[in-house]
Amino acid sequence: ASAINQAKTVIFLASGAGKAEAVAAVIEGGAKQGQEEKRLPAGMIHPVNGRLIWLVDRAAAARLKVAQQGLVSHEE
Repeated sequence: ASAINQAKTVIFLASGAGKAEAVAAVIEGGAKQGQEEKRLPAGMIHPVNGRLIWLVDRAAAARLKVAQQGLVSHEE
């Protein structure tokens, strides 16, 4: 993860309802510590001086709070 965190841009692509729980856990904070990082390694990715971009379809975004408010994109 440390090499990836040095990247200028990191892009994650997630598709389908089967990814909804993981996408929500990582983006909304459930995968940032301990065992969750091992289960969902994307939670360890936080570019130091770069951008983290998530590209998700509606099904993968379904559990995100922003998606439930009508927004379907998120950039960190």
